[in-house]
Amino acid sequence: MWVTDNIEPNGNGVPWNHFLAVDLGVTIPPISDVFSYAMSFFIDEDNKVGLIWDNNMGVRVYIVGEDYYREIVVGEKGICLPLMCCYVPSLLQI
Repeated sequence: MWVTDNIEPNGNGVPWNHFLAVDLGVTIPPISDVFSYAMSFFIDEDNKVGLIWDNNMGVRVYIVGEDYYREIVVGEKGICLPLMCCYVPSLLQI
């Protein structure tokens, strides 16, 4: 996973930083199934974890870390697109 927290003001580029390498031996759905237009995500740099909140095929949370992948079905797809959720690292057991 590559992340950035800075976009060059002159529009000449975006400096990307390598954040996390994921073991592809872990079963991960096709990218088109995981990432959609209706998603938001959080990056926990200290714990090297990405939390992806998606509403493409029902409301799901994907937790991706070094050699770790977990998919949690939160609910059925609704009319409203929940693009934000609360994430408190100390309360979420990974």
